[in-house]
Amino acid sequence: MSLKKWQRQSTPNFSQKDLTKLCLFDPYLFLDKLGYEYQWALISPGLQISAMTLFSDSYWYIWSKSSYERGDKPKIKDFKKKTVLINERFLNLKKTHYSEMFAVTHEGCHIIKDRHYFEEHSSEVASIYRANDSKRIYWKGNEPTVELIERQNDYLTAAVIMPKEQIKTEFFKALRWKTIPNEPIEFEPYMKRGIAALVKLYDIGFNVVKYRLQDINVLIESK
Repeated sequence: MSLKKWQRQSTPNFSQKDLTKLCLFDPYLFLDKLGYEYQWALISPGLQISAMTLFSDSYWYIWSKSSYERGDKPKIKDFKKKTVLINERFLNLKKTHYSEMFAVTHEGCHIIKDRHYFEEHSSEVASIYRANDSKRIYWKGNEPTVELIERQNDYLTAAVIMPKEQIKTEFFKALRWKTIPNEPIEFEPYMKRGIAALVKLYDIGFNVVKYRLQDINVLIESK
C-alpha cells in the first residue's frame, strides 16, 4: 500500500532542532513544503523508473499498463515545470513502500541540492530515480557529473530520512544496549534484528539502513 494511502499518524516538524528525537518523515509533505506538485503515472511499465522530477516544461512517456507485452507503446504526455512523477505501481503493490519512501524523498533532495544544475542544463531537464539507484556504488572519482550527483543525492536522502544521532540512538535501543559506544563496532549476524527494527520504523530498505549505519561509523564490516 502506498505511503500516501497510509496517511501517517506522525508528520515531521521541520523546525525540530533535537535530531535525536524520533520524528517520522513524510516525503509527500516534504514535496508540499518545497512547492512542487506530485502526480502518479506509469512512467515505466514496471518499477524500472520509480520517480522523476521535471525542472522545466517537458514531456515523458506514459504506459497504459504496468506489465510490458510485445508491441506495447507508451504515449507522450506533457508536464509542467516543478512536477514530480511517481510510478503509479506504488499505489497497488503492498510491499513497495520502502522503495517509495526512498524514491520520493530522493526527488525532494534533488530539488534542494541540484535544482540549479538541472535548470541550467537543458539536455537534462529531469532527474530520474531508477529502481536500483539506492544500491551502494563506490565512487572512483571519474564518474559523469550526473552519476556523481545521484550518488551524492542518495547519501543526502538517507541522511534526511535517518538523521545521524537519531538512527544511532534507535539502533542501540533496538539491540537493547545500555550505552552507545564511541567507536564503530563490527557487524555481527544478531545485529540484523536491530536493522530490521529500523527498517520497520523508518519505512526504508534493509540495505539502505545498513549502509547509513556504516556511513556514520556506527558499523564496520567484520574482518
